Amino acid sequence: MSYYQSDYNRFKTTLLKKLGDDQRKQPAGSNERNLATTRYLIYKLEMQDHLKAKHAVQCIQCKPVGDWDDDDLVHINCAYGWCEQCPVFQLLKTESELTAASPLISFHSYKKRLVCSFHNILSQSQTECAICNKKREGESKGKLSKKTKLTHARLEFLCFFNDHYLPALQKFKQHRFQYILLSKNHT
Repeated sequence: MSYYQSDYNRFKTTLLKKLGDDQRKQPAGSNERNLATTRYLIYKLEMQDHLKAKHAVQCIQCKPVGDWDDDDLVHINCAYGWCEQCPVFQLLKTESELTAASPLISFHSYKKRLVCSFHNILSQSQTECAICNKKREGESKGKLSKKTKLTHARLEFLCFFNDHYLPALQKFKQHRFQYILLSKNHT
């Protein structure tokens, strides 16, 4: 989850820089510049920078119970997503208005990939190692297996947010609850 959080924070910084550049490109005193300045300032003010995933989790769960404010120990219903009073992660207005022409978010995720024991990772469309298939009879060929590998992806922001970030945040919320409840170390 930490890699998704750092990628999301980097995207926010990039988007803020792009909004600032758009503002400076407009002629001084024009209506376009005033609109761009307003958009830039609104995004800068509403942007919540969650340095760590544990800070982002606090936006999608109820307040901690009892005297355990330091531990972020919430009700079990909140931790597992069964609570109906838990808030929903609020996507910022500027982020929800992004289009296909907006900058893509670059991130890393773990995916199962086909791997040749001699020639490493195959492309997603390959089902056999092309180099091993060219070898003659009697020459040793690599074995194919599926392994979980860190892969790089570039997607539109809303696809990343809905398909990768939010599910990982929900999963991390459950993990964090179990870690606090069962661990001797309290973060």
